[in-house]
Amino acid sequence: MNWRDDVPTLVSWPRPGRAVAAAIVTTAAIGVALTYPSGGMWREPPLPAYGGMTRLVAHFRHANEDGPPPPRQVLVLGSSLTRYGIVQEQLQHELGTGTRVVVLPLDGASIWEVLRLARRFDRPRAPGPNVAIVEVRRAEFRAVDLYRYERFVLRDKPEFVSAPGRLGALRQRVSDLTPPRQQITAWWEEVRYGWLPRLGVRPSVPEAEPHRLWAMSPARRQETLRDFMPERAARMLRNRKFSRPALATLRLLVAELQGRGYRVLLFSPPVSSRYLATLDTLPAGAVAEAAYRATILSADSTGADAVIAFGTERSLGVGSSIFYDYGHLRPEGAARETRRIAEALDALGWLRR
Repeated sequence: MNWRDDVPTLVSWPRPGRAVAAAIVTTAAIGVALTYPSGGMWREPPLPAYGGMTRLVAHFRHANEDGPPPPRQVLVLGSSLTRYGIVQEQLQHELGTGTRVVVLPLDGASIWEVLRLARRFDRPRAPGPNVAIVEVRRAEFRAVDLYRYERFVLRDKPEFVSAPGRLGALRQRVSDLTPPRQQITAWWEEVRYGWLPRLGVRPSVPEAEPHRLWAMSPARRQETLRDFMPERAARMLRNRKFSRPALATLRLLVAELQGRGYRVLLFSPPVSSRYLATLDTLPAGAVAEAAYRATILSADSTGADAVIAFGTERSLGVGSSIFYDYGHLRPEGAARETRRIAEALDALGWLRR
């Protein structure tokens, strides 16, 4: 036999059977089922669901649509520093019954996730004036890799995102049909609180996330926050320069909220003085801190209507023991910060007709 007879050709190569074809179709169907609820229906690229995000959309929908609209609305967006810094019930009391306060903290969120969340909100029904308070913190404005959503957000900014070549574009098309890795619980939240309401099914409003840190035992809390101690949290930012893409994203977030009728107040929550002192000793630390203060804490640079920066624990008139770690406050610290936010809003006069 001639050795060439052993070389498979297009004619001699085995054709895929029905089982293989069915597996390919099933994989594509699963990919669509997983990516549409967690990205496609929000006009996003196929993305893994972010745990808790669509639960907050359901909370906003409930506050915005159920019952008669209040005269004014104050929307508060941020990370766990907001959860343990601004108490919704207290701020509601401080601002009075004519203002509805909606605090929606998303644990672990950066400016990218907050923008992704804000784009899912409807316009507020409250006639206004309405205010959006947005947390900004140093770590999210230190340079990081740009992943899929970041590249999607900045796709029209070639100085940050270069256009993919033919091979990159093909890989992107293929990935659109492959199921993204994600937690099933987060994906189910997208279906339950995002997709089903679009079909007219209104699920019950999810319970608000509790303040778990405040209820933990000291030993468990210390273990949970081990990586967030002031010095350790600061060293995680070693050699990370100021992020211009994150600044561009903050500007998009401010414009998004202003387009929905909010006046935007950026607030930089208080952090431990030990955290800032350690940052200043790190490579690129002092330069990045100067850039943060000159841009993020500047209304002219971000397009925000106003900025409030708390600095360290001294801005609350207390010692560093008010923190559990680099920035998560104890209940008494949260009460002080909430009061200062209410005082800042009163001084701005935005909520007065």
